[in-house]
Amino acid sequence: MRAACLTNRISIGNSAANPGVSSCPDCLPGKYSATSGSTGCTSCFGGTYSSATGASSSSTCSNCGANYYSGSAASACTACPSGQSSSAGSSSCMASTDDGITTDDGGTTTDDSTTDDATTDDANGCSPGKYQSVTGTCAPCATGQYQATAGYTGTSCTKCSGGHYAASTGSSSCTSCPAGTR
Repeated sequence: MRAACLTNRISIGNSAANPGVSSCPDCLPGKYSATSGSTGCTSCFGGTYSSATGASSSSTCSNCGANYYSGSAASACTACPSGQSSSAGSSSCMASTDDGITTDDGGTTTDDSTTDDATTDDANGCSPGKYQSVTGTCAPCATGQYQATAGYTGTSCTKCSGGHYAASTGSSSCTSCPAGTR
């Protein structure tokens, strides 16, 4: 019988019926395994990517740059389509105004902030960073939570996993904690 797999690899064939580990393949790019003997890899969050094979830590998941985006488990970021933009660490792109300001509803703003009008995106679901409240309007995710999907009609946001945080309300992704913190 082989010992448990090291971090960055997953155990295949390890069960009560088959206690021996038959193989320990590397985690694919966009994923990592920080636990020895794990039976699965953890995906990098939307807005991040990792091109590393066999990653053993979430620190290998790097934020996409401005005007690029990614879904979860991405091995690379994708450029925003023409007429759209994103901030660094985004999981989606949004329509840009002529002056380059990105807005949640594809409309215009008069300053550098995005629109906070909760009723602007209800007809087609909520924009990233928002969820459908009990009143049917889009509300921002709470601190420590995120929602990455455009057109989202769910009634809650997702809590950031261990080692990640969302410092402000309305987050569309979580950020890795600095080394040595939780």
